[in-house]
Amino acid sequence: QSMQNEAKLKEMGIRCLYVEEDFEDNAAGRFSLRNMMNVNQFYIENMAEDIMRGMMDNAQNCMVNGGGLPLGYKRGADGKFGIIEAEADVVREVFNKVNNDIPFVDIAQELNSRGIKTKKGALWNKNSFSKMLSNERYLGVYMWGDIRMENGMPQIIDEELFESVQEKLKTKSNPRGRHRAGGDYLLTGKLYCGKCGSFMIGMSGTSRTGEKHYYYACQSARVNKTC
Repeated sequence: QSMQNEAKLKEMGIRCLYVEEDFEDNAAGRFSLRNMMNVNQFYIENMAEDIMRGMMDNAQNCMVNGGGLPLGYKRGADGKFGIIEAEADVVREVFNKVNNDIPFVDIAQELNSRGIKTKKGALWNKNSFSKMLSNERYLGVYMWGDIRMENGMPQIIDEELFESVQEKLKTKSNPRGRHRAGGDYLLTGKLYCGKCGSFMIGMSGTSRTGEKHYYYACQSARVNKTC
């Protein structure tokens, strides 16, 4: 590629000069230049292969292999994944709230109000959760490239909750949530049933007189009939 670029420049009357070496514009000089470039190309490709082999070895041993870490995880002293408990609690909270049909917008508002930031230090919004909720690493599955190892890293979310949330995301028409006309349910995610402890969720209904009413109801009573 370098030789091709130099040839194009030469066609335009531009000569390339090299700081470290002085290659004459003759057969011997061009031969020396090609040899130097071939050696440099070999060095670059060989180094890339060495790096890839090292990363493959790391992956086979379930070690952190660069890139951003999901919320809840850190690189341990042994190079493998470790858990940041405070962040892991946030992950569990998000999964549980989604499983209890709390809209993304309300979860984001709640986390922001408590000063909790995303892994990148940003504020939460309704688009912050999709990648997190589908990340199998929270099940303890180590993944890098084509490598996938069960129990290869610490588990934060149990399988039952994870699968339940996946079903919620498939069947719920608007998991991100939207506030309904006539009333914003500002206590969603903050209000709990005094009897069973489940989340209270926003509801609405129309009376016999046609008047619209907005209120909160126990999630367990409404969905599972257990309260």
